[in-house]
Amino acid sequence: MPGRILSNSLFNLLGSALPAVVSILTIPFIVFRLGEVDYGILTMVTAIVGYFAIIDLNVTTGSVKYIAEYHAVGKKRELHETVSFGLVTYACIGVLGGVLIFASAKWLATNLFSLPRHLIDSSVSAMRLAAIGFVFGQLQSYLNSVPQALQRYDVSGKLEALFGSLVSVLSVGVLWLGYGLYEVILVRVVLSAMNVGILSVVILRLLEGFRFLIPSWVVARRLLTFSGFVYMNTLASLFNAHADRLIIGSLIGMAPLTYYTVPATLISRILGLTFRLSSVVLPAASELSARQELTRLKEVYFTTARYVYFINALVLLLTIVFAYEILFYWMGEEFAANGALVMVLIAAALVADSGTNLPALVSNGLGYPNIHAYFAIVKVVVGLTLTFLGAKLYGIVGVAIGHLISAVGVTFAQWVFVHKYAIPFRFSEFVMHSYGRTSIFLALAAGLLVAMKPDRPLGIAATVLVALLICAAYGVFGYFFVLSAAHRRWASGYLRLKLSSVK
Repeated sequence: MPGRILSNSLFNLLGSALPAVVSILTIPFIVFRLGEVDYGILTMVTAIVGYFAIIDLNVTTGSVKYIAEYHAVGKKRELHETVSFGLVTYACIGVLGGVLIFASAKWLATNLFSLPRHLIDSSVSAMRLAAIGFVFGQLQSYLNSVPQALQRYDVSGKLEALFGSLVSVLSVGVLWLGYGLYEVILVRVVLSAMNVGILSVVILRLLEGFRFLIPSWVVARRLLTFSGFVYMNTLASLFNAHADRLIIGSLIGMAPLTYYTVPATLISRILGLTFRLSSVVLPAASELSARQELTRLKEVYFTTARYVYFINALVLLLTIVFAYEILFYWMGEEFAANGALVMVLIAAALVADSGTNLPALVSNGLGYPNIHAYFAIVKVVVGLTLTFLGAKLYGIVGVAIGHLISAVGVTFAQWVFVHKYAIPFRFSEFVMHSYGRTSIFLALAAGLLVAMKPDRPLGIAATVLVALLICAAYGVFGYFFVLSAAHRRWASGYLRLKLSSVK
């Protein structure tokens, strides 16, 4: 990847990686202090707030594309109009969603979920507090996209890392002091408000001379047309991200929801990091397509896809081999017994689902957001149907199986379609170049390691040692068979330089 893309990817990764690590370290304490039922309620409230983001028209993605474009060609008025349009839009979305969540809190707690009567009042209070946080959350989401559009991921990444980590750290703090669920949500609301204030100051410095302008019809129409199609894909992501939790909470109960959510959250946090590496491709793809540099775009697209999948495959391999040990030593024997298989299935589903990320980013940069909008509908229908049937037939394991089947089927269909009608590179070449070698290695290694592994859990020392050996072997494979020749030369030269400086 070009130097700027690599730098942006690393800063964007930082914005998610540090909060993910802190979250993983603090989840056991939070679950222990809240208890399974209250943690399930926290998950429920988060899912409901996430679903109310359905009213988000996804102007963020359109703004990233057009802010980058206008900034590159020096169209300051159009740039200021775009930012102004986004601010007004997300302020209205935040207020509308906050009012709806606040007003419907009691009905949701009473009628939608299987809550004991004595927990309804506390759940309503928590949900109404989260409604206030929804307002700040929407503004924060948009403001964070502005430095990203300007390819200043160093700014957005550092702020995300800071505030994302503080959410977990301060949650532990209030629980340690003896407070409960309400105060945990209050921490999130206050931090979101502070983040909005700091981002506002930062953006005013980045956009020197910024003026709030009423957007012209041309600017508004371009944003709404582009964002309208992307919005449908966002709906699919929202449904797929929260539907399994809501289905489990409604059909099975709060304790199974916790057994599902904890391993699923762990693996989704880890695999979500690689999306941060690839999401910086959107402004780059817009820039390269505008300049008709398709050869360069192909190189960025194929190389990024190959590297991202290589990282995801390692996570999946380690999960297949060590899911039980991870949950056993992290959360205890009961969580390991109930969640290990779920963790493996969710990891496989998320790796399959991540295959659509880069094609979506590149086709959006090329101006084809409509294709992914159509597949968004397919993803929602297939995903909800299979997860509901899985929950009815096999409980939380069935939900995970439904997620996996849906992810594999929809991703393959989307790959074929987008390379035929939007991205001017052959589908077969993309798959073989980006996925072929790593998939073969993954299948062989997973099969061999599972066959060799003893039935009893490995000890901590043995788990760490075997994991390190797997990572070392995987790294050697990646160096010789995944890295491009140019990157191998760069890595070798960098290593020699470091070794010579040590001597």
